[in-house]
This record gives sequence, structure tokens and C-alpha cells, in this order.
Amino acid sequence: MFTRKNKLTLALFMTILFGSASMSISVFAASDANMTLGDIKAGNKLHQKYCMKCHNNSVYTRKLKKVHSYEGLVGRVKACAQQTGISFSRKQLQDVTAFLNHHYYEFQN
Repeated sequence: MFTRKNKLTLALFMTILFGSASMSISVFAASDANMTLGDIKAGNKLHQKYCMKCHNNSVYTRKLKKVHSYEGLVGRVKACAQQTGISFSRKQLQDVTAFLNHHYYEFQN
């Protein structure tokens, strides 16, 4: 059973943890604003090969989207690649991001 002190400590830890995660995604995104140039066809092939192992298209079309900007999309692609151990090159990241943006998000970049 949690004491009041334990609950406060847990709440502080979670705030720091989630704050750090969102900050790192923002850092990824801010440093890669020039990732707008990508090969959509190559991105489609990479998406089919790697991303569709975990996702189906509904993740990109759901009403409550987790991605709200092109920079956020860049960060999300990087985070997914990192979480799954995929070693995309910078060009491959550009391609996958360009594909997803073209077909699902249509962010102005």
C-alpha cells in the first residue's frame, strides 16, 4: 500500500519520466526540420517491410492522433525505429516520414 510520501514520489518520477520522453521527441524533431525531402516510393517499401510488423493503417487514421505536426511525425518515426531496434539511415528516416506525411498526415512542411 502506498503512503502519501510514496504517492508523491511516484507522481514526481512519472512527471520527470514523461517530460523527458516528450522533450527528447521535440529535440529529435527540432534538429530534423530539413527531413521534409524524402522519396515516397522508397518510404513505402520501408514502411511495408518494417512498420507494418507492428502497425496497420488504423494507427494513422484514428481520431485521436498522437502526431500533430511534421516535426512530431519525424520524432515519432525516430522513436519507433529506436524502440524496435531498426537502424534506419538518415535518408531512410526521411523516406518513411515523407511517405507517412504524403499518405496520411499532409502536414505543411
